[in-house]
Amino acid sequence: MLSQCNSSFNTWNSTVYAGSLEMRSLPQMISMAGRLDRPVIDETGLAGRYSLKLWATAATAGPSVDLDAPPSIFSALPDQLGLRLEPTTVEGRILVVDRIERPTEN
Repeated sequence: MLSQCNSSFNTWNSTVYAGSLEMRSLPQMISMAGRLDRPVIDETGLAGRYSLKLWATAATAGPSVDLDAPPSIFSALPDQLGLRLEPTTVEGRILVVDRIERPTEN
């Protein structure tokens, strides 16, 4: 559940706690916590700061038969925060460094 509040961000035992979090920072937090293989972009249109608690496993974790195990990030976001991840394409820039040389002394 999202609510406006003042606090900080930390992760403990498959749970992410965040407070005073701007929505534009949430994608980065989700990418780190879920260990996703692609960038996450905020398209919620929500402004302000929020406090949240998210209990989830990384996206790379396989299905679990343990009923006490946390859900995947993909099912936890809609169930716990009312948000969802949708695959899409966006324009962006990629910087490729194909060679690097050490500077020489003059």
